[in-house]
Amino acid sequence: LYSKVLLALLIACGANAQLNMSFVGQLDYDSEFNGARGDCSDIWGYVSPSGHEYAVVGNQNGTSIVDITTDPTNPTEVFFSPGATTIWRDMKVYGTTAYITNEGG
Repeated sequence: LYSKVLLALLIACGANAQLNMSFVGQLDYDSEFNGARGDCSDIWGYVSPSGHEYAVVGNQNGTSIVDITTDPTNPTEVFFSPGATTIWRDMKVYGTTAYITNEGG
């Protein structure tokens, strides 16, 4: 009996892995850019000193900066930096600088 209860609790916890998160909106790269950005590989967040929030998104062909504060239900790409075509792009933000790397050079 205890093992069944424990199993049920573990399954219930796994089903709610996104605790304290709500889906608000999304940017569909395939339809928005006709597939020109390629697949997305990683994402990181940045909050400007004024409190404006951005998503830094690694794409197959570069890095996309997406405004998620102005209209969270309709995120908008505000900048795209083209780069080497690779399957992986990784980014981190330190202070006000985004560091972006990839395995393609």
